[in-house]
Amino acid sequence: PSIEMENVVMLQEVLKHIRGLVTRGYVVQAHSPKTHEYAAEIGIPLVPLTPCREVLAYLKRIGVHMDSENHRIACPDKGEELMDSIIRDEIEQLWGFQIPKVRFDKTRHLDGRVEFARLSPEDQKLVEGKVVWMFDDVGSTFQTGGRISRILMEHGVRGVNMVCMYADLVDDWKEYIDHPVIWNVFYGNSQVPFGDETTVKTCIRTGKITPVPLGGFIERVVAADAVGLNPFDHPDISRAILMPKDGHQARAVSDLDFVRQSRMSGF
Repeated sequence: PSIEMENVVMLQEVLKHIRGLVTRGYVVQAHSPKTHEYAAEIGIPLVPLTPCREVLAYLKRIGVHMDSENHRIACPDKGEELMDSIIRDEIEQLWGFQIPKVRFDKTRHLDGRVEFARLSPEDQKLVEGKVVWMFDDVGSTFQTGGRISRILMEHGVRGVNMVCMYADLVDDWKEYIDHPVIWNVFYGNSQVPFGDETTVKTCIRTGKITPVPLGGFIERVVAADAVGLNPFDHPDISRAILMPKDGHQARAVSDLDFVRQSRMSGF
């Protein structure tokens, strides 16, 4: 069906329109537990996939250099243990070594404010004079990445490269990345950013941001599902499934169980 939305496309609204037409779905990165709960209730369980390997493989193909001596990884939220471990494993497989990392404590207040704790003296010494790669699941306003980059600048880093699995590019996103310490911003192009099209295209032309093509990955997922292949039997897909190690995405795990059983039974 043709679905027309204003401004921000709400996933729950999309699911409501396709109810009865599809029996399951795949999403780039896990959505909120509330969205997964709603999807399961209306019979469209959502399997969360991360394009992390695709994004990193693209960086490798275009000649991005990483080494454990001059590069560091910064994770913007200590709560993102799952994302953290996936990035570490994929970098080790693609580049052949692990890169030292630091993580920030992030506190969200009820009034919307977000605060970041400064790095420990040991971590400050670890990033001083280094090129830092910052990974996150989504780039919306880039407020998180922008503020952390400025903290890293105070700690003496040479530069910051930001990588997110997909991007919305809303509000004052350009203001937060428009800083000399931020060298590059890469984002998976699984969706068209909501941000101003002219601004986005300008930043792409100048090389400040680079969309990473994920069409091939998404096509492989859809093709495998179309022929009835169990996602757990497809290495390219199974390694991309976000399997939470805690209760944060318990709904997503039950969604995966639903899909696993439906594929085994030929549903």
